[in-house]
Amino acid sequence: MTETLEKIITKGFNTWIKNLNICIPLVINYVITLLIETFAIVIIIVGILGININDEMLFTSNEEVIELFLSSVDGNLVFIAILAVLYIIITMLTSSYFSAGAIGMCQSATSRGDTTIEDMISAGNKNFIHVFMANLLIGLMVLAGIVFMVPGGLLIGNNIDTIEAGELGLGIIFFIMGLFIWVIYIIILSVILSMIMYAIIIERIGALEGIHKGYQFFMDNKLSVIFIWLISIIITFTIGSIFFVIGQILTLTGIIGLNMIWSLGSSLVIITTIQPLIMVWWTRLYIVKTGKSPYIDDLLDPW
Repeated sequence: MTETLEKIITKGFNTWIKNLNICIPLVINYVITLLIETFAIVIIIVGILGININDEMLFTSNEEVIELFLSSVDGNLVFIAILAVLYIIITMLTSSYFSAGAIGMCQSATSRGDTTIEDMISAGNKNFIHVFMANLLIGLMVLAGIVFMVPGGLLIGNNIDTIEAGELGLGIIFFIMGLFIWVIYIIILSVILSMIMYAIIIERIGALEGIHKGYQFFMDNKLSVIFIWLISIIITFTIGSIFFVIGQILTLTGIIGLNMIWSLGSSLVIITTIQPLIMVWWTRLYIVKTGKSPYIDDLLDPW
């Protein structure tokens, strides 16, 4: 069965409207990530840096607190690095599980018209390791782009303590150019590899095969993938910008914590609406373009 991009967008929207519970795994992941971040910060402040919150801290100046932080960090760099690696691994694992669960729910909603939490649990249990490994490999591909900044970095490092202002300036130019190329490289990667998770979960395959299938899907459906990617970016950027401007306006009120509350609230709005809708679009695109049969609502078909 084939559908136009217009039908994929409109029918995907209808599927999302009828299955708003798709946001549940995304919300759970958001809450868990916040808890992990809070726990990590507490460990750093109390455990690693050895700062105990007591009455004396109330009379300590900001400059003294910063000096205490910096001096404590110097003596605990290895431990902080280990904690950072653990934080990245744990958050990647939880994100992989709930992202797989959300896509599994999108697949069920697209294929049969409805979805339940059981679909999230099933897809998460079966696929989260494969999704984690794929994300790890993609992360390494992204980090490989640092090579674009190496020439500029070397020029800056070799001349920063000398009077060779010309070479130092050239190094800065090369570094900025390398950074720009790296950003372009990341954008291209995000488009080409955008279907990897969907291939892994819908096809029930491993990370390497998922990367291959995701890449092959892009090569076979370049215009469709780029179109959905652009629509997703435009919607997310527009709504995110509106929320950001409102947050800055709230900051001007001077009410402590109001901007933070708005930031958390706006993030939840995006997570419960925009993200699941976009995931449904990607899922339907993959299902339709790979010849699988989406659910047909007799009341709405044909559109």
